[in-house]
Amino acid sequence: MAGPQQPPYQQQPPYQQQPPYQQQPQKSSSTLKWVLIIVGIVIALGVAGCVGCVALIGTAGNEAGKEIEKGIKEQQDKSAITNAQAGDVEVGTTRGDVIDRLGPPADTQRSEGARTDACIYYNVKDGGIFDRWEFCFEGKGRKGKLRSKNRS
Repeated sequence: MAGPQQPPYQQQPPYQQQPPYQQQPQKSSSTLKWVLIIVGIVIALGVAGCVGCVALIGTAGNEAGKEIEKGIKEQQDKSAITNAQAGDVEVGTTRGDVIDRLGPPADTQRSEGARTDACIYYNVKDGGIFDRWEFCFEGKGRKGKLRSKNRS
């Protein structure tokens, strides 16, 4: 026998079971992964571009420097003499003879004074930018006599 039945007003309504809590399916992190990959690629390309630009500018600057140096050397050698050539010129030689022997000087300096001295300058062959031979003369024009010579 079954147990005593309860009157209908005392009966509890049947228990309705709630469906289990369902979590939203998690979105896979593939979207985030692709965004990070794309950002990484963009950064890598940017860095590579900067490195390439620096290399290109460095090469161009180096080439320009070589061209400038070459131009200075060519200019320097136009009026250059060797130490042996300078040594062969003796004190007392006329300015005309020095210029005839060594060619036109790189520079000339005149000093108007009691003796009217003038100096002419020749670059030193295979020397530095400021390496020069100085020949100073006493007297005017081509007849002036070599008074001193110095390498500076």
